[in-house]
Amino acid sequence: MALVVKKFGGSSLATLKNIRHVDNIIKRGKEKGDDVIVVVSARGDTTDRLTGLAYKISNRPVQRELDMLLTAGERESMALLAIALNEIGVKGISFTGSQVGIITDTSHTKARIIAIKGERLKKSLMEGKVPVVAGFQGVSVEKEVTTLGRGGSDVTAVALAVTFSALKCEIYSDVAGLYTEDPYYFPGVKLVENVSYEEMAEISSAGARVISTRAVLLAEKYRVPIELYSTFTLERGTVVKNIEVMEEPEVRAITHRTDMAMIFLEDVPKKTYFFSQAITRLMEANVRLFFYSHGVPHHNHFDLSFIVEERETERAEKVLKTFVQDVGDARIEIIKHLGLITLVGIGIGNSPEILSRLFDSLNKMQVHVIAFSSSENRIDLFINKERILEVVENLLTIFNLMQD
Repeated sequence: MALVVKKFGGSSLATLKNIRHVDNIIKRGKEKGDDVIVVVSARGDTTDRLTGLAYKISNRPVQRELDMLLTAGERESMALLAIALNEIGVKGISFTGSQVGIITDTSHTKARIIAIKGERLKKSLMEGKVPVVAGFQGVSVEKEVTTLGRGGSDVTAVALAVTFSALKCEIYSDVAGLYTEDPYYFPGVKLVENVSYEEMAEISSAGARVISTRAVLLAEKYRVPIELYSTFTLERGTVVKNIEVMEEPEVRAITHRTDMAMIFLEDVPKKTYFFSQAITRLMEANVRLFFYSHGVPHHNHFDLSFIVEERETERAEKVLKTFVQDVGDARIEIIKHLGLITLVGIGIGNSPEILSRLFDSLNKMQVHVIAFSSSENRIDLFINKERILEVVENLLTIFNLMQD
């Protein structure tokens, strides 16, 4: 008998019909002889709706109260699913994160798991029950309700798989797995059947919403296999596991975003540690930096540039305006309407052949690259967002990522 953790996303639970369908998936798992722990997200767009309500009341809602509010979504899911399981003869029992002993640090809205006690889960499994656990939440060392941030239910599922030495962690959503690009934008892209932890983490951090980056990194650390399924077809799409790469580097997947902006600081007076301090201030304000550059000094001045999400520009500008007041008349300019294209694959950032094919294609299309960065397994291109889709479509063909 094996233990399997099954996590169901919000779209899988959006309607009562969907919930009954999920019940049958769980029942079939039990009938195979497996022990099953279920982790659930909030139904549909519940988390976004609750967040929106909070921000209609306050521009800066108290983070403790925001956490208390947002955990309601997963509690609804777990209770409804447990009720439905019992209705079809499966002994389901629901638990909040705090009830199963998911202990976190004290960072509201972005807590990290410290430990999982899990005694109530062990007891339930021994009694032949199916525990249904609210994902995305825990209780802090100060006994406050906390949430784990976006993708937190994925993190809950993998963390439980680690704690209970599960055979695997199955993630169910409205897509079968990782595709070479988003099939909603590019019909005909290929399904990636097997992907390494490193590649999956890169593509997730670049914007693909198949599974959260934190969950992948946790699974990699403890070598927990992850299988991605479509809730509605039960097709197993992608297996995330440790893969030994023996072939030449290849682009495995591409993702894109059209919500980026660049912030320029022009003619900043040269001052020791200014660049590092600016980066630190932005990160302390929870502004994610996708790219930053220190220009060449000229006449004892220099330029800085940062690329952030477009929705973060107001906060970033406020931070930088306060900062540059101490150094003189540095000018701040914001360029919006940027897009990001990310290519992922083991070793591609160090491959002259792949880089040559990439830039040859961009040159032929007369695409102006505003910024470029690469690491061993990833290449990032920032261009005007109006050309994102045509560039991605061309790259999918060049790197053989479309179905034949």
